Amino acid sequence: MSLDYSLLVIDGGISRSAADDASVNPVLYDHMIDYLSKGYAVIYITSNQAKAIQKMKAKTGLDIEEYIERRALILIDPKLVFCRSGNLTSSACEILRSLRSIMQKTISKHSRIVIIYSVNDLPVHEKCDDVGELTYERLIPSKICHKGRIEIICCYDSRSFESLSLGKTISVLGLYSYTIHSNWHYCEWHPEIIIELIAEGLNRALGQGAAQLIFTSLKWIYRIDEDSIISQPEVFEEKLRRVLGGKADIAIRVILDEIRSRVAFSAG
Repeated sequence: MSLDYSLLVIDGGISRSAADDASVNPVLYDHMIDYLSKGYAVIYITSNQAKAIQKMKAKTGLDIEEYIERRALILIDPKLVFCRSGNLTSSACEILRSLRSIMQKTISKHSRIVIIYSVNDLPVHEKCDDVGELTYERLIPSKICHKGRIEIICCYDSRSFESLSLGKTISVLGLYSYTIHSNWHYCEWHPEIIIELIAEGLNRALGQGAAQLIFTSLKWIYRIDEDSIISQPEVFEEKLRRVLGGKADIAIRVILDEIRSRVAFSAG
């Protein structure tokens, strides 16, 4: 089984209102249809199922119900998927039970499965978790016997993504294999990019050469090296603030600007 995690960060905000079909969705519709036309199975987790069908019909002119009847397109209410009755373990089990029966009916027919959802459909307290939305994705594939490829696409609107601290931003990004950009262009994502963007942000905020001095200070004073930045991002942010003192806020803001600019959909 091949498994990819992809991040999609769309400009603007995503409303939870059923009357407003999230600004991220029009970007997805063309590509969901493209996936379906290639014989992939699409599992779309959305609270606006009727609106999604209506929009896809209007945009493509295709009989979307036919894909649904053939179980090529599966729309799932996030309340079914992202419910939490207690601790993480029981929640994960509930999610696996609810998805597994649906997916097992579909996976035998398709070489590739694409699971798409918005972070705005997560419970509020789950969005604040260090591992955040991908707690579920890490568990689901391990319980599904599938010889093909599974791709999980997590959609953020820019406002939700920009609400994350530096530590949480690094934590979230560390879970993805790709970022998705204009024209559905995939960019490979790896931890070294985070280090590069942090260095660029520090140099831009504090002057050329500042990044090397700060990285050296973090390593010698706190034993925070590049691996620690990725594996302990919250600790890194805390120690970085100590090293930078009164310049911390502006430097971290510039670092976040560098990161957000790189991962934005419009960056491609």
